[in-house]
Amino acid sequence: MADREVYLTRSEAALYLGVSTNTVKHWHDRGWVGRDGERRRLRTQAGPRGWYRYHLADLVAAERDTRRSPKSRRPAAELEENSAAA
Repeated sequence: MADREVYLTRSEAALYLGVSTNTVKHWHDRGWVGRDGERRRLRTQAGPRGWYRYHLADLVAAERDTRRSPKSRRPAAELEENSAAA
């Protein structure tokens, strides 16, 4: 999935990133705050039946920036500790 023009459904995105589908919906509806403090929005494509497909690079950026936020319920440091223990 190294291609920068990859789009995923909400379920695929949630599974790939290890977040809930509600988190992906939240990023779509409200965006997220990037590392530079600016509000970001997910790029989307209309999928079959009107479902949205989300740009992979934006999803990865949203997940990364959300984990690095001091308000995150599961910050990046905790994730690194858990993956090191596994």
